[in-house]
Amino acid sequence: MRNLGLDIAFIRKRISIWRERLGLAFTTLGEMTLEETMAVTGLEADEARLARMRLGSETW
Repeated sequence: MRNLGLDIAFIRKRISIWRERLGLAFTTLGEMTLEETMAVTGLEADEARLARMRLGSETW
């Protein structure tokens, strides 16, 4: 399936720039470990693993 959105690498780079320029402190879903994702979302391991496999968006 082709993704018509922005590439996840581009999105993550932009988030990095925003953090630096705006002095923001947050952790995105893609930066969390599986265990952290499970703790924050309440998802089971398989679901949390799928949630972290984002290609065109990033959750924080």
